[in-house]
Amino acid sequence: RRYKIEGITGGDDYAAMRQVLQRRYAKVAQALREAGGAEPAAGQARLPDLVLVDGGKGQVAMAREVFTELGLDLARIVGVEK
Repeated sequence: RRYKIEGITGGDDYAAMRQVLQRRYAKVAQALREAGGAEPAAGQARLPDLVLVDGGKGQVAMAREVFTELGLDLARIVGVEK
């Protein structure tokens, strides 16, 4: 997926990541709430088995914050760094 980042100062990678994660996974969180914790209906947004984050501890911490705010399972986040 590609997102156009809006309202973020250029070079602020953490803020850009936060915006993308919130925009992408807010739909998933809403679908899970509507399903009452069960699997969402066909065609609804679903939580992937694994979320790969391009970065180290700081980026993973940012992703954890977003997932916590949205009430999503944190065990699915993995950071990939050089």
